Amino acid sequence: VLESIQMKAIINGQREIGEMVGIVGRLFRIHIQTGKFTVTLREELEHVRLYVKIQQLRFGDKLQYMEQLDPQCEIVKVMHFSLQPIVENAIVHGLESRSEPGLLEVSSVISGDDMLIIVKDNGIGIEEEKLKQLRFRLSQPSDTLDEEHIGIKNVHDRIQFHFGEKYGIEISSHVGEGTTVIIRLPA
Repeated sequence: VLESIQMKAIINGQREIGEMVGIVGRLFRIHIQTGKFTVTLREELEHVRLYVKIQQLRFGDKLQYMEQLDPQCEIVKVMHFSLQPIVENAIVHGLESRSEPGLLEVSSVISGDDMLIIVKDNGIGIEEEKLKQLRFRLSQPSDTLDEEHIGIKNVHDRIQFHFGEKYGIEISSHVGEGTTVIIRLPA
């Protein structure tokens, strides 16, 4: 269905819309075909890159994306569909309301027996009180039905359930400077 919509858009001279529909189709295909609980970081980043590309088509030059990846990290297992919600939060809550261009950076590094995936933006940041509340929610048992930031809580809980309580998400932020989310996983 999406390929039909894509072709109709291209035939009607709407190349950008056609490209966006094509990317969404590839995102769905990755999500459906994988069917795995964990994937390599390399596979997970394919999904993230497609998502970011859609957002770059939407925002144009306002959104810049960089990766700094330790090659050793590419084959480490991560939770499937764990990075996209973090990247989405960075764009929607951090970068979208900036008037000037924003930078989103994903990096990875091996630290001892752990792998750290760092998602950093230079967006508007999170106010101290809201950051404290978010950190508190991450430390509590899962009950996210009515919560804001359900995506980040869901990812954190899935990581801890699968890999153990020493793993998960840490968040730091400064208003006006941006937010950094660190995902700690076993290497």
